[in-house]
Amino acid sequence: MNTNDYVECKICKEEIRRNAVICSHCKNFQNWRRHLGLSSSFLSILLALISVITVFVTVLANTTIKNDSDINASVISWQRTFFNNQGKMTQVLVTDIFVTNSGKKPGIIKAVSVKGNSENEFRYFQTKLQKTDDAYSHHSIDVKIVEPGNSQLLRIYLVTNFDVSTFEKVYSNSALLLEVVNFGGENQNIMLKVENRSPILFN
Repeated sequence: MNTNDYVECKICKEEIRRNAVICSHCKNFQNWRRHLGLSSSFLSILLALISVITVFVTVLANTTIKNDSDINASVISWQRTFFNNQGKMTQVLVTDIFVTNSGKKPGIIKAVSVKGNSENEFRYFQTKLQKTDDAYSHHSIDVKIVEPGNSQLLRIYLVTNFDVSTFEKVYSNSALLLEVVNFGGENQNIMLKVENRSPILFN
């Protein structure tokens, strides 16, 4: 017997033929397949763990996302310009509002208004400049539907007959009120403060 033809089993250390695929003593593979039993067990545990985590994350995500519309907004710009209102140059407040819906259902932006001279005085914006004889525009905005997971940039206008100093005094410490209707019919008011921010001249 040539001792070079024999090697130790990689598992039980008994002597086996060099080219043996399976140990004749412990019946374990001598090639890469000897790891298969351990790998299969580990892989099964890992897959089961991943499945549990996936289900948990899905359930957690579904519970944290509101089962209705969930609308939020922020003021992007706050500017003034001039509008030829029946032959007379009139100041206009122009603002851009970024609106998002992180809920599961669509929601509606019903109206946008801004606080006027008194605490409870609000004037409504419009989505298009329209001629008006009133000191303020009372044209409401077109209703905007915000689909779930979507965002919109809403540009709106408020026509006033204020002089420059009054205009800046009224609107430099003001607040916008977004009137929202959720998918379930619930009304929600979102207050957006524009503190110490005089409307800049819009070219």
